[in-house]
Amino acid sequence: MVKKLLIPVIIIICAVVVWLLFFNESPEQKVLKRLKGLAECASKRAGEKTSGMVLKSQMVSGYFDDSCSLMVDEHHLAGDYTPEEISARMVQIRTFFTEMSLDFYEPKVTFPGPDRAEVTFTGHLTGTLKQGDRINEVRELKADLKLKDGKWRFYNFKVTQVITK
Repeated sequence: MVKKLLIPVIIIICAVVVWLLFFNESPEQKVLKRLKGLAECASKRAGEKTSGMVLKSQMVSGYFDDSCSLMVDEHHLAGDYTPEEISARMVQIRTFFTEMSLDFYEPKVTFPGPDRAEVTFTGHLTGTLKQGDRINEVRELKADLKLKDGKWRFYNFKVTQVITK
């Protein structure tokens, strides 16, 4: 009888240990994962098909809260937007490029509250415009996120400094 109970108990203990080691992410890891996912959705590979662009644009809206304040560019991306408006803007911007890559470096995450996160990081945009010009821009950014429905969502995104080379 003891042997029959011992095997299931060992299996349960092993499953809990595996879950704790491999699947239990800290809040900081979850925020960084959202930041990385956003960069991947914004990037465009050379030869990307329209279906890929549509899928990425639908995915990007899930990264933002119902209203998000963007202060990225004075003329094109400044104001309050819904996730759908951000998605539409991203599609519009991506059409100017044959390929582009958005990378985020040196993220620093702080938690001013249990359901709030602030991330400061360096953003690096590289790409080729359809007319052949190359883009290579670096910005210091700050993003504010809130935990909503179990997911971290951006509600404020702004450029804090333009870095020139």
